[in-house]
Amino acid sequence: MQKFIIEGGKALYGSVRLGGAKNASSKIMIASLLSKGESRLLNFSHIDEIEITKEIVQSLGGTTRNAGERTLFIASDGLSGYQIPEKYGKLSRASTLFIPPLLARFQKAVVPFPGGDLIGKRPLIGTCKVWKNLAPKFISIVIASKHRVNTALKVAPIVFQKTHILEQKP
Repeated sequence: MQKFIIEGGKALYGSVRLGGAKNASSKIMIASLLSKGESRLLNFSHIDEIEITKEIVQSLGGTTRNAGERTLFIASDGLSGYQIPEKYGKLSRASTLFIPPLLARFQKAVVPFPGGDLIGKRPLIGTCKVWKNLAPKFISIVIASKHRVNTALKVAPIVFQKTHILEQKP
């Protein structure tokens, strides 16, 4: 067991810089595509998922640039594509998260099936329920190499159920 033993009567001083929440970073980047203009995102972690998400944004015509150690700017004005290249499906679980911003801009989205997870396959049922609420013409999802969605978004309440990736099935 690791532990710290502190002896002496002296107060401790110093600071530790922590990166932002790694699981939220790519989602925040993708959400920024819903805005017009440039978004400034602060306190980002240096992880592969961020780099992959930046590449996807750039492949769609958006621009990204780093400023300082943990600041990222994303400009969505140049978005011109609604299809994420197939190679990113194997690298990232985030591909389906691009569907709402792409639908909002182009009324269509083509994304590869998500991968990039050492834990294993994760269910898309929660995501499908959200799409059904937001996209009235979207009825079913075809589990294949790509998801093709053509529809317009509407405002709808969304309730997320808490899931645990380590739950044991009976």
